[in-house]
Amino acid sequence: MNSVALVDTLPWGYDKPPTGGRTILICDSVETDGRFLLHTIASQCLSAGSNQKKIDAISAQSKLSSSKKYHVVWINCGIKTEESILAAMKKIGCDVRTQSQMIHILNVSLPTDIVEGKEDDCLKQIYRNVSKSVSSFDEYVIIVDDVSALSTFFGAKIAYTFVKMLKRLVQRYGKEKDGGLVIRASHDLDQENYNIQASRNNGEQKNVTGSKVLNYIGAGGMGKLCDSESFAAMEIASRYELHEIAWERALVEMADGIVDVTPLPSGFAKDVHGRLVFTGRWGGGLGWLDEEGKTAVTKPFSNSSSNTNFSTTIVNFCCSDAGVRAIRLRV
Repeated sequence: MNSVALVDTLPWGYDKPPTGGRTILICDSVETDGRFLLHTIASQCLSAGSNQKKIDAISAQSKLSSSKKYHVVWINCGIKTEESILAAMKKIGCDVRTQSQMIHILNVSLPTDIVEGKEDDCLKQIYRNVSKSVSSFDEYVIIVDDVSALSTFFGAKIAYTFVKMLKRLVQRYGKEKDGGLVIRASHDLDQENYNIQASRNNGEQKNVTGSKVLNYIGAGGMGKLCDSESFAAMEIASRYELHEIAWERALVEMADGIVDVTPLPSGFAKDVHGRLVFTGRWGGGLGWLDEEGKTAVTKPFSNSSSNTNFSTTIVNFCCSDAGVRAIRLRV
């Protein structure tokens, strides 16, 4: 199996996390959990390349030892504990024990005795804590894990407002600090619909494979450019399921890059656990740019396609005890 370390395929670069004021949206589903990407980004923040060299001697991770370190502000909205997050980072080669002062995990929970109508007070306090931390850091990445759970606790409007405030916080310090925002959405209806259609249409070019790559999948992308009739049908289906438009679609407007974590259209495989679709948003976002305004270069081994507003790169991945590997696509 021809594979490389996952960091060698990340479009924002192997040697640093997605910063420069960028916002990255990660869409996954029940079938394929994308939290390993958050662990990878956090490891990039801490220059966690020394142990990874044991996994891949020729990996570009070996260059991370000279990189500067970024503080990680992890907003934990799910059931994962702080210990499990640190254990997952350690598993992929990050020495969290000696760098614990760089990791700041804020747990979000909704008290059972909270007064009705005061739910947003909890998030206001979380935001104040994040703002206080960021104001004292020169380099940082804010990770929201995940907004779907956040909306379950507080509702879509409050969750969306909270994410917008984090986006503005990163932009506010854009000229004096090097920061970034990473958002994970795990209950995206559009990606669920895509997974269902891909399984039904296996063998047909109706999903993100080969030369048909045109767009992202989650948050309204569906892996293709929909005509007006298809888009209207998708809106109706969304209203039927949720009684409202899937709010995660609004996150695309503030994202500079979108990463979809999807199962294989052909089903499960022993050596391939899923597919990563990296989509840079150029129309209203920065796309995959470095601090000098140049396109971050990835290894030219993956299939890619682009249009006016989006540029898409695809790799397969495999999670093992030795870390996460990216696998060459054969299309």
